[in-house]
Amino acid sequence: MTVRIEEYGEQIIQFVARNPADYQTTLDVVNKTLIVKPPGITNDYNIPSLISLTNEEVNKEMNLTLPDDAIAGTKQVYATVTGNIMAPTINGLDNLIRPPYGCGEQNMVTFAPTVYVMQYLIITNQFTYSLINKGHEMINRGMAKQLEFRRPDEGSFAIWGAYSEKGSTWLTSFVLRTFHHANKFAAANVDLNIIQEAITWLVNQQQSDGSFNIDDTVENYVMMGGVRDSKVTMTSYVLLSLLDNQNVVGCEEIVKEAIKNSVNYIVSNKDSLSKNQFGLAIAAYALVKCNRTEEANELYQLLVKGSVKEGGMLRWNEKCNSLCDSIEASWKSPNPRAQPIEIETASYALLYLSETGKIEDGMKITKWLTSQRNPTGGYSTSQDTVVSIEALSKFSVLVDSGVYNADLEISFSGQKGSVKINNQNTFLLQKIKVVVKYNVHAENMDTAFNINTTVEGATQTFDRISVQTCVS
Repeated sequence: MTVRIEEYGEQIIQFVARNPADYQTTLDVVNKTLIVKPPGITNDYNIPSLISLTNEEVNKEMNLTLPDDAIAGTKQVYATVTGNIMAPTINGLDNLIRPPYGCGEQNMVTFAPTVYVMQYLIITNQFTYSLINKGHEMINRGMAKQLEFRRPDEGSFAIWGAYSEKGSTWLTSFVLRTFHHANKFAAANVDLNIIQEAITWLVNQQQSDGSFNIDDTVENYVMMGGVRDSKVTMTSYVLLSLLDNQNVVGCEEIVKEAIKNSVNYIVSNKDSLSKNQFGLAIAAYALVKCNRTEEANELYQLLVKGSVKEGGMLRWNEKCNSLCDSIEASWKSPNPRAQPIEIETASYALLYLSETGKIEDGMKITKWLTSQRNPTGGYSTSQDTVVSIEALSKFSVLVDSGVYNADLEISFSGQKGSVKINNQNTFLLQKIKVVVKYNVHAENMDTAFNINTTVEGATQTFDRISVQTCVS
């Protein structure tokens, strides 16, 4: 018997056994579910829009288009409404708050966002106990997992911990900063000696001129984001970690000295950042946190000069790469995805504005950052997701009024739906099936991920070897 299914999705197939002598008599019935998946690769895009409730009524139109090679029958359209900037991220916690896994870099990708989301929920007093309990559990597990990648002989952190040749300046800074915030939520704080040793190791990596060298130990440079652009950006990144840990008992003096030397180096070399948008953003944020407001404002003003202002949004364009060039000639979605470095630049700019209380520019950046989120509330890489969640959560605390009351009507191709937003459902994602999803044939696709494999030692036999694999 041949069964041919004409539609995609879950299809119920019913098998009926009848009595051949009496065809009206049913002997048995069996229902089976068949999942029919379309060919090709699923793509999606979303067009988020911030609506101000300062006016009584707001009308917005959005045009949805698909590429010519979209496979027929695979289109899905949803309209989602929520009352809070952070709601898409919070509702995507199943994707962002995940069990710890992988190597020292990969674990931080899931560990750090959890910490910043939890921080936002508690500061704004907008949480459920089930969500908080889940966050606490993931933070405790994430901290425990990360300690496996500590190099006990020196106190630093590395991709494979004790198995790595040397510690990572970038990863140790990342871990120290995240541990500092995570300690507020963890059941048990990380042992003070571990923090002290990591800080001491990190401070010892500082050069005589106050800089920190570009980290060459990280397997996945994409994970570092724009930090690896220059010694100034690396020093700014480490400085943020030192600032968070300047009051650790027993390390106050060495951290104070390292902060002073880092600031002097950044200020002395700030002119080298004139064409580095990411560098201007992270250095401005680091300096304003050190109360060097004049120099920080100077860097931010240079950053704004290179910005793109359109549609009430503020963003930055980095030089397009070969992948962008290949996309240029093909179909573009109504809301093209920005490069990760552009997300990071905007996020550090937003952190600077949050620190200085400049709401107007902050709202323009927030509008753009929220427009770039994927349907699950994150972004395309680890660093842009981590820093954007930190920035949006910090800025949201400044602008969250705590009062929500709106009625919305959504129409699409003759279909209509309505939703109501109030204080009880502000974090709820109210979805109407009207993000756009479609399949295209997989041709000329870039590499989706990289696999780095290391065969350990020389003790392998014919039936056993020890292999470590890092997927990025």
